[in-house]
Amino acid sequence: TKDKAKKEADRHELDMVIGENIVRLSSLEGVDTEIYKTDILPKLLNLIQNCKDPLSQQYLMDCIIQVFPTDFHLETLEMILDSMASFHNAVDTKLILSSIMARLAISTGAETIEIIATKKEIDMFALFKKHIDRILEEQGQIMDLKKLLDLLIGFLDFTTKAYTKKVEYVDAILESAGKTIQLQPAKSITEEVRKCLMKLLTIPLETFSLSVIQLSKFPSLMGYLNIEMQKIVAKQILVANTNSRKPIESRSVVQQLLLFLKPLIVGEGVSEEAKAIPYDYEDNLTALSKLLHAIVCADPAEQFQAIVDVKEAYAMAGTKKLKYLAPPLTYCLYKLSTRMYQKENTSEAEDKKTGISFIGKEEETKGFLIKIFTLAKEVTSTISSSFPVLAMKLLLHGVLSINEIATVDKEAKALATQYLDSALGIYCDEVVDSDAKTQAILLIIGTVERITYLGTDEFISLGQKVASLCAKLLKKNDQCGAILSCSHIFSAAEKPDPEFILQCLKKSYALCGTSKMTNQKYIVLYLHLLNKYVYFYERFDAIKAEEIVALRNEVKGLIDTAPPELQTFLEIFYKETTAAISMKSENNEKYKLLLCLLYTSDAADERSSVYLGVRRLIK
Repeated sequence: TKDKAKKEADRHELDMVIGENIVRLSSLEGVDTEIYKTDILPKLLNLIQNCKDPLSQQYLMDCIIQVFPTDFHLETLEMILDSMASFHNAVDTKLILSSIMARLAISTGAETIEIIATKKEIDMFALFKKHIDRILEEQGQIMDLKKLLDLLIGFLDFTTKAYTKKVEYVDAILESAGKTIQLQPAKSITEEVRKCLMKLLTIPLETFSLSVIQLSKFPSLMGYLNIEMQKIVAKQILVANTNSRKPIESRSVVQQLLLFLKPLIVGEGVSEEAKAIPYDYEDNLTALSKLLHAIVCADPAEQFQAIVDVKEAYAMAGTKKLKYLAPPLTYCLYKLSTRMYQKENTSEAEDKKTGISFIGKEEETKGFLIKIFTLAKEVTSTISSSFPVLAMKLLLHGVLSINEIATVDKEAKALATQYLDSALGIYCDEVVDSDAKTQAILLIIGTVERITYLGTDEFISLGQKVASLCAKLLKKNDQCGAILSCSHIFSAAEKPDPEFILQCLKKSYALCGTSKMTNQKYIVLYLHLLNKYVYFYERFDAIKAEEIVALRNEVKGLIDTAPPELQTFLEIFYKETTAAISMKSENNEKYKLLLCLLYTSDAADERSSVYLGVRRLIK
C-alpha cells in the first residue's frame, strides 16, 4: 500500500514537472504555428502516446489544449484528434473533446473562429463529427448513454457558437443523437437521459429560433420526453421566438409550431410542478399569448388563415386557459382589420415605406373585414359565460374597431350593433357583482361616447338606454358617478341636445343628496358634479352661471363638515376647481362672468361688500 501511494505521488510530481515545462514551452519567443505543427506537437503527442498511464495522458492533453493559442489548435486539429485513437482505453476522450471545443469557442469567439477556420480551409465541424461518430460507433453500446449525450451536447454548444448560420449542422448532430438512442435498450432512457435530451433540444433555440423546429430530427427526439419536459421545451421555443423579435411570416411555420406547442395548449389541468412554482402556469400561457402577435404575413388572407389555425388549436384548451388565450386571439383579428383599412387609405409613399400592397377590390375587402369580425365574435362567445367581464371588454373593443373602418356599410353597421347588443346583454345577464357592474358600465359609456357610425336620433336613443342602466346600479353613489359620465354621451352626439345633459346633471344632484345618508364620502360626488357643470358651461348656454355659483357655495359649506381624513383631499380638489375657472377666465368671457359672480358671492359671505343675491336654482 505504501509503495502504491509512493508511486502515485511520484507520478503526480512527474506530471506537474512535464506540465510546467509545456507551459514554459508555449511562452518561448519565436514559437509560431509552423514550428508548433512540425516540431513541438508531434513530439508532445509521441510522449503522451508512449505514456501508458491514462490519468497522465488526460492531464498532459489538457495542458496542451489550455496553454497553446487557439490558432495553433486550428492548424493542428486533425493531428490532435487522430492521436486520440491510440490513447489508453481508460482515457475519457469525451472530456478531451469537450475541452478542445470549449477552448476554441471561448478563447476566440464564435464569429472570429468561423472566419479564421474558413480562411485556412479547415472544416472544424467535419473533423469533430468524424471523431465523435467514431466514439459513438465504438463505445455506443459500452459507454453510459448520458455520457454520450453529454458529448453531443458539448459538440452542439460549440457548433451553435461557431456556425451561427448552419442550421443543417444542428440537424446532423440531432440525427447522431437519435441513432445513439436507438442502439440502447429502452430501460437506458432514464430521467437523467431525458434531461440531456431536453438540453440538446433547447441549446440551438437561442441561435436559430424557429428554424430548429423545421429540422427533420427535432420531433422524434422530443417524443422521448415526458409531458412536463415537452412543456418546458415548448416554452423555450416560444421564449426563443419572442427574444429573436422576428415575425412569423408563413402559415406553414405556424402550423408546424402548433404541433410542438400542443403540450402547453391541451387540457385544463395544472401540473404538480406548476403548483410548486405559483407563476409557472400563468407564465406558460402568457408566452403562448405572445405567439399571435408575432404572426405577420405579407398576404392578409394568409395571416387570417394562420390565426384560424391558432384558434382551432386553442379550442383544445380548457376554459381556464381561454382566459389567457382568447384576448390576444381577438385583438390580433382587430389589428388585422385595422391593417386592411389602412391599406385602402394609405398613400403610395406610405405603402412603399411599410412594404404592404393594397388588397384589391373594395367589395372583396368589405367581405373580408366582415369575416374577420365574425370570427372575433365567435371567440368572445366561448368565454362569455365563464369570464363575462372579459368577453364584454373584447366586444366593446370590437365595436370601436368596426367604427374606425372607413368602408362601413349597412352590413358592417349591423355587425357593430350585434357586438354592442351582445356586450349589453352580457352586462345585464352575466355581470352580477355590484363593483364589477359599476366598472363595466363606465366602459360601456366610454365606448358609446366614441361611436360615430350612428345617426343623431339613434345615438341619443342609445345614450338614454345606457343612462337607464346607470340608474339601476345598486349603490346611489355609483348611480351618481355613472349618470355624470353619461352626460358626455349626449355631448358627443352629432347635434348635441343640452336638455339631456342638464337632465343628467340634475339627476346626479338629487342622487348626491340621497348619498348623504349612505356614504360618508358623498361630498366628493358634489365636487365631481361641480366640475361637470364647469366643463359644460363653456359649450352650452343651458348651463347657467348662477347654478354653478349656488352649487359651489353648497360644496364650500359641506367641506367644512367633512370627515377629518377627507378634509385635505377635498380642499385640494376644491382649490384646483376654482383655479381652473380662474385660468379659463383669462381668455373666455363666459368664465369671466362666472368668476365675477363667484367673487361677489364670496364677498357677500364675508360681509365686506353688497350681496347681489344668488338663489338656489338646482332642484
